Amino acid sequence: MVSGTPGTGKTEVAKLLSEKLKYQLIKINDFAYENDLITGQDEKRGSLLVDTEALNKMIKDLKGNLVIEGHMAHLLDAGIVFVLRTNPDILEKRLQERNWLSDKINENIEAEILDVCLKEATENNKTIYEIDTTEKTPEQTTELILKILKKSKKEINAAKPGSISWQEHLDKLAKANPKPLDL
Repeated sequence: MVSGTPGTGKTEVAKLLSEKLKYQLIKINDFAYENDLITGQDEKRGSLLVDTEALNKMIKDLKGNLVIEGHMAHLLDAGIVFVLRTNPDILEKRLQERNWLSDKINENIEAEILDVCLKEATENNKTIYEIDTTEKTPEQTTELILKILKKSKKEINAAKPGSISWQEHLDKLAKANPKPLDL
């Protein structure tokens, strides 16, 4: 599974990974639409609400080798989860380029700084790696994932959960959002 905060490169990396491995690519958002798993919309965030229990069950029932991509992928049961991470300053620029609302951008920056996807991944899965995509192309990130899958100790050690920290961005976040963080 390939997960992470929006804007970290999940979609392109998952596509390349599925091509290299010759695995079926499952895009969670598309899969949820196609299987009527959308339960509503969060008006405040402008995001869809998905029945994650039903999604998890349907994904488990799929046969064959899969690359599963999406912001919620880490919430599902998986053999291996790759959480992609990006420096919050770069991530903010990427999300602004998508013309996202500032509240949604700020929420995703908060999530990246506070390791939300990584923490949730560790609650649901045993084998998790985190990869900093800030200065990597999707091709470089895909090659790194392939090395990890081939059991390269150097890459495995560098991608252990907790190896990436954006804590220095907390002061900037606090100044930009004087209200308490919504944890």
